[in-house]
Amino acid sequence: MNVSRREVGLGMLALTASVAGCGKPEPMTATAETPPPAPPPPPPETPSLPDSVTVDLSAKGTEIQLHTGQTLVVRLTGESPSTGYGWRVVSNPSHHMAQLDRGSIPDHPPPAPGQPPLVGGGNTAVFTFKAQSPGKALLKLALFPPGRRRKPVAFFDLRIVVG
Repeated sequence: MNVSRREVGLGMLALTASVAGCGKPEPMTATAETPPPAPPPPPPETPSLPDSVTVDLSAKGTEIQLHTGQTLVVRLTGESPSTGYGWRVVSNPSHHMAQLDRGSIPDHPPPAPGQPPLVGGGNTAVFTFKAQSPGKALLKLALFPPGRRRKPVAFFDLRIVVG
């Protein structure tokens, strides 16, 4: 193989250049870059509203504030289905509030297995309404004794403001 001096010189030059690139890297110099702008602060947290508001006889004659879509649960003691006493809605603010449900919960523990139910035991009437449209309304309920044409023995009224 015949290699000229020129080819050897070019080869040495190429080898030297490649070895020189393998040395220590040049130290980086700090540049004065501006940091990215900070993200905007999050918006203030809006307090969440409860899905429902529950009242009992202690709220008689008071006013409550509801927002459209909220549920109102009214729990009234003194009902006794086995003796005929029961709570009924006598004034329903139908265009502002819609009645969703009416139930009854025993005020006493359930009888032991194999025992008959407690006769004359009290219950809590549970009425559920939903706020439908803004406005003011009066909800009135009455506790009726057994029999036809009987006058109520107790009343519950609640002023409602739907906003």
